[in-house]
Amino acid sequence: MSSPFGASEHSRSTPRSSPSRQRLSGSRSGRVNGHSRSSHRDSSANSNDGPSRQLWEEFGRVVLDDDRSFKRSLDVQTAEQERLHRIALDEALAHHEAVRQSAERARERVDLEIWREQRRREEVERKTVEEQKRRLAAEEAEREEEHLADVRRSQEQCKQQEARKREKEDVERQTEAEKQRLEREKAELLRKTAQEKEDADRKTREAAASRERELKKAQNPDPPPIQLQPKTNGVTPTTTSKAPTTEQQQAPLASAAISGLVSNPEQRKAVHQRYLTLWRRLKAFRIETEKQCKDAGFKNLGELKRSINTQVGMINKTDKAANKTYLTKIEAIFKQALSIAGPTVDIREYLPSADPATLAQATPADAQYPAILLYLLHQFAKRTIRQLIAEGGADTEVCDPIGIILVQVFARPDYQWREHSLIDLLWAKYHFLCPQLFGIRVQEGEGEEYFRRVTGLAAGFSAVTLRDFSKSRNRNPAPNTLWWESTARILNLSATQTQMTHFVILKASITDFVPRILQLFGGAGKAVIKNAVTVFPGKAAKVVPKMQGEKAGMAPAVMALDSLSSTLLLKYGLSL
Repeated sequence: MSSPFGASEHSRSTPRSSPSRQRLSGSRSGRVNGHSRSSHRDSSANSNDGPSRQLWEEFGRVVLDDDRSFKRSLDVQTAEQERLHRIALDEALAHHEAVRQSAERARERVDLEIWREQRRREEVERKTVEEQKRRLAAEEAEREEEHLADVRRSQEQCKQQEARKREKEDVERQTEAEKQRLEREKAELLRKTAQEKEDADRKTREAAASRERELKKAQNPDPPPIQLQPKTNGVTPTTTSKAPTTEQQQAPLASAAISGLVSNPEQRKAVHQRYLTLWRRLKAFRIETEKQCKDAGFKNLGELKRSINTQVGMINKTDKAANKTYLTKIEAIFKQALSIAGPTVDIREYLPSADPATLAQATPADAQYPAILLYLLHQFAKRTIRQLIAEGGADTEVCDPIGIILVQVFARPDYQWREHSLIDLLWAKYHFLCPQLFGIRVQEGEGEEYFRRVTGLAAGFSAVTLRDFSKSRNRNPAPNTLWWESTARILNLSATQTQMTHFVILKASITDFVPRILQLFGGAGKAVIKNAVTVFPGKAAKVVPKMQGEKAGMAPAVMALDSLSSTLLLKYGLSL
């Protein structure tokens, strides 16, 4: 199809073309809308001014309309594209603005964090500086306090020296006055003794003279004395000299032991109360000594106490060499306590078994004893008792090495006062925990834990009191008569006075100590064992049946003691 603005050669040369096509071709080659055309077009227009012209004009309008529509569509597309571009630019600008604001906020947050970190560092530095200042001030105050404490300590020492000096002078004056008083009393006593002797001689002479006069007045002389001889089943045995048996040789020892048992319940209770008073006094003494050491700046008291507890807790029944090492370390602690210049106490208040005359003769200065050593000896006694209860209650053989160490410590002359042992510290705790060992009847406890405690204490009592000091240079702090007295007082109880505790005590104090009992007491010791094992269980009350069909019988503690004879036969070959 040809362009409407120019006619092709083919259209102009074709004779068959219609007039309208020719006009159309002519219109394409000429100007439109009344503009000048070629002369041929003008002549044609003039000759054909009819429908073809209208068609041509209409076509021109269509073409113009198409052109305008095309331009308008281009304008619309351009405007739409511009609008879209502007929208995209606005969105990009908004996004850029959002990013910029976000970056701004992030920058503000970073600035805030930096500011906070700076403030925190400044605060830490400020606190560090203040802490250093406070530490320096505290150190300065501590140094000042130590200086003041040294000054006060020096002043206190001077006061104590002056007080000791005055006390020494007072003691000397008192000693001199006491000496003079004793001399006067001695002279008075000698005079009274002489007077009493003279009066006694005079009375004796008068009585002899009176008897002589009565004899002269009597009509019948006195009959001759009758000699009584022991009889057996009506037969008078002949006197035959025999060599003394082993039982006869041991009789003096048994008699001497039994002679010490002559004491009534009131006397035993009085002794028991003295030991309970000592037990209470030791509690107050412990608190006071710890306070005095703390005030004096002595901080090793707790460490010494813990060392003693550690060594006592390691004592065992198998390693004797290790036990000697533990004893050496314990005595080293006591020697260290002797070398410490600490407070002192009047030891007379802690010796209830000492001779009252010896205590009365001692002056307050002579009776002073190192408080730290007394404190550690008390802690040693308490710790060994706890060890006896904890381990000896389950295995009584453990008690023997503990008893050896206990006796060896309290037998040391270095820890005694005027050759008197401080083992009363141990017995005070014993009187509190198990009074039945000393002939005191109290309300007994119940349960397995109670009887285990009694077992450990009784076995420990035998381990301490059945030691042989015949080859030792030291004096036995726990004489064997203590064991004899305790056992005999239990065996002498009536059936109504017995308690389960007594049966537990007898079994624990005999089972592991038969060789020692026979060695120390001989035949008398065997008689005591036989009485305890075969006779004493018969004093126990029968257990009342609690269920239908149950038979009356012995309590477990009594049965254990009653069956001990077979155990002794198997273990020691001892036939009762």
